[in-house]
Amino acid sequence: MKFCGRNSAGAIGMEVLNAVEMSHRFIEPLLAQATLLVDATAGNGNDTLFLARMASDNAKIWAFDVQSAAIEKTRALLVKHDVLSKVTLVAESHEMLAAHVLGGIDAVMFNLGYLPGASRNIITRPQSTTAALKFALKQLNPGGRITIVAYPGFLEGAQEETEITRFLATLDQLHFTVASWSMLNQRNQPPRLYVVEKRRSERRETTASRKN
Repeated sequence: MKFCGRNSAGAIGMEVLNAVEMSHRFIEPLLAQATLLVDATAGNGNDTLFLARMASDNAKIWAFDVQSAAIEKTRALLVKHDVLSKVTLVAESHEMLAAHVLGGIDAVMFNLGYLPGASRNIITRPQSTTAALKFALKQLNPGGRITIVAYPGFLEGAQEETEITRFLATLDQLHFTVASWSMLNQRNQPPRLYVVEKRRSERRETTASRKN
C-alpha cells in the first residue's frame, strides 16, 4: 500500500512507507477519540511514544514488555518527551494483557521479534502472541484496530508469522476485517504488517445474512 503526496517540486508522487510507519498510519485516525490503548511489545518505546503523543489526555495507555531493559528504555523515552504520566508500563509478557487491561480497547499495536541491540534469544513466540491476540480481539471496540508487525527474515520470526497468518485467517469476516501488507521486491524478507479491524456493522450484516 502506498500514499500519494507531493514532492519538493509540487508534483504528485508515491510515498512508500515501511511496515512500522504503515502501522502508525492505520492507528492514527483512532487516537483523538480513543480512551484505552495498548502497546503489547514496548521494545525501544517508539510505538508507545507514538500513542502517548497522539492520543488525548483522557486516554489510558498500557505498554508491555517481558524485558526490563525494554521497559526502562521506554520509560526514558517517555520522560524525555514529557508523556510518561499517560502510560502504565508493565514488565511482563503480552500474554498477560488480561491480568491488567480492563474494558473495551480502541487500538493495540504489536511489533514482534527481538529487542534491537539486545539478545536474539529473547523473542516473541507464537503461543504467547496468539494468546494476547485472542484477548485483544475479544476486548476490541467496534471500529477498533490491531496492528501486527511480523519479521519473517529469521527462522523463529518466520515460524511466528506463519502461525499468526493461520490464526488471523480463521477470524469470521462478519466480525473482523483482516489485511496484510509487505514489500514484494526487497531483499531479506522485509517485515510484514497485519491489520485487523472490528467491524462496526457486524450486527446488521449478521441479521442480513440470516434473512438470505
